[in-house]
Amino acid sequence: MNQKIITISFWIGIISLLIAPWALYYIDPQMFFPFITSKAFFWRFFIQIALVAWATCALLSPKYWINWRHPFCLALVGFMAIILLANTTGHAPYLSFWSNAERMDGYISLIYLAGWFVSLVGLLRTRKHVQWMLLYLLGISALLAVISWGQGSERVASRLGNPIYLASLSFFGVFISGYFLVGKEKFLRAPQALKITIFSLLAIAFVYTIFRTGTRGALLGLVGGGLTTAVLVALFAKDASFKIWRYLSIGLVIITLIFGGLFFGAREQLAEVEFVQDNLLLSRLVKISPEDRTTSFRLANWNMAIEGWKERPLLGWGQENYTEIFAKHYDVEKLYDAEDWYDRVHNNFLDWLVFGGIFGLLAYCALFVVPLYLIWKQSSFDVLEKSVLTGLFVGYLFQNMVAFDSLASGILLYACFAYVFADTDDGVGPEDPNPAGEKTFSYLVIIVLLIGSAFWIYHSIHLPRESLKNYIQWIQETGPRPSGELAEQALPLFEEIFEHDTFMERELTVHAMRQKLRFITPDIKPVVQQRYFYLISSNTSEMMVLHNHPTSLYSFYGAFLSEIGLYEQALPVLQVAQSKSPKKIKIIFREAHTLEQMGRIEEAAVLYKQGFDLAPMWEPGQRIYREFLERYAGK
Repeated sequence: MNQKIITISFWIGIISLLIAPWALYYIDPQMFFPFITSKAFFWRFFIQIALVAWATCALLSPKYWINWRHPFCLALVGFMAIILLANTTGHAPYLSFWSNAERMDGYISLIYLAGWFVSLVGLLRTRKHVQWMLLYLLGISALLAVISWGQGSERVASRLGNPIYLASLSFFGVFISGYFLVGKEKFLRAPQALKITIFSLLAIAFVYTIFRTGTRGALLGLVGGGLTTAVLVALFAKDASFKIWRYLSIGLVIITLIFGGLFFGAREQLAEVEFVQDNLLLSRLVKISPEDRTTSFRLANWNMAIEGWKERPLLGWGQENYTEIFAKHYDVEKLYDAEDWYDRVHNNFLDWLVFGGIFGLLAYCALFVVPLYLIWKQSSFDVLEKSVLTGLFVGYLFQNMVAFDSLASGILLYACFAYVFADTDDGVGPEDPNPAGEKTFSYLVIIVLLIGSAFWIYHSIHLPRESLKNYIQWIQETGPRPSGELAEQALPLFEEIFEHDTFMERELTVHAMRQKLRFITPDIKPVVQQRYFYLISSNTSEMMVLHNHPTSLYSFYGAFLSEIGLYEQALPVLQVAQSKSPKKIKIIFREAHTLEQMGRIEEAAVLYKQGFDLAPMWEPGQRIYREFLERYAGK
């Protein structure tokens, strides 16, 4: 009986592990942020099943136990514990755990990535089996890359929704292909020449995809990781059988140094070369400078992140709380014409410094230091394999100096962690002294796991999905030209969106504010308008408390109240937002406009002038201030 349950659970887990990465391909067009939310829910569902399947096997047989004393397991557990503590003591613990629809990140995403790792090493067990999973992931990545080639957009994204995510995926594709290219093991018993041809073509295809995405971070990672690999091979691959690889690596180092020197020494001249101008990635690359718009935005965010970290140096602000730092330390001189709100620093090291403080950053770095130590000190890899895997991890860190993690990169990164783990662990649990014995307690735990997992899936996956789908349906039913009849008919659906009490409520409430013309127009019955308004205002009040009074929510809500003419209610909300972000010029101008509409012209004039003085180079601000002065000239 035990063995039958183990066998069934094992295959359920394996099938779930094979299905889960197809989340990267999956898109549900009926979802809000479909490229993010539909993938995350798909991924979490199958990882949840795989975890329960592994746990069932482990409860019934020690063969599936994981060596938790393994150095990487200790590093992973330490990282998870420190970030959990940082989130719990941070600015907004609820947001830190659940994140939002636009990111689908937060601590819950770390739990499922750790679950992916545990399921891989717990069910696949051996290096050979995890290697097959890497090949499988390489195939999925190649399919996504090929799909992108047919896209007509300037920066391709395949089915991932963001060129950065595809570039990160392709970065892994290059190095995993490189690993199998130089690996000592045969591939499907194919001749060595055929293996080299297949993986060389794959690596070239992924490099081509990176160029099609126009993503500078991935290219930085590719160069950094490639140079690291080449230097290691040149220094340590001294065996005669590695001679050709050593010579190629020395040549690559020389070529990289030459082109690097040309880039830094003759960047302005390169920018005038037609070939460089015609290539999206190269043209973006030569524009990198403190004066470049994107670069200046990121440098400003880096400076603000450091200022925010100084306030909470040990454990940081918790995940997903950079927006509060952005509001408080807003650099108006650099960001006056940038996006309204940033929730990431666009530097993964600084992100983790902000999220988890110095302890969180050190714990994150340990996730890479430990595998690198294992690769060089305890693994069975030869020097070429060690060099490529080292280049992969180092290149990933280079890439993340100007980017941040995503589901696509996380799936491949933790699979690589699992591969190093499998090679440096014997992969064999202890023998069960009584395989056919009574396991009543284990069965009780399994039943609790099944019930708890079903409850968790329902509340953390099903209900949030329903809220998002209901919102999209409400948008569709109110139509592009809302009317009183449509708004009234769709009201029950709008009420249903917020009945589930999920982590999507803050984002959907804010988005609904922006759709105000769907429910607040002259032809809509006052009672219907009032019901809509009550739902939004009551949900906003709840979200203020739940998310520890976020500045951005005060800004959105204050603007909403002002735009629908409730100036008396809008003013105190905007004043709170302005006090929390004193240099955010759009908040200042919105508050000034509200005061003007209330007839408090002198107070409005002071704020209009304050906003103009903060960013006199901002053209919309110039126009707004000029028009205000013209309206009251001579009065």
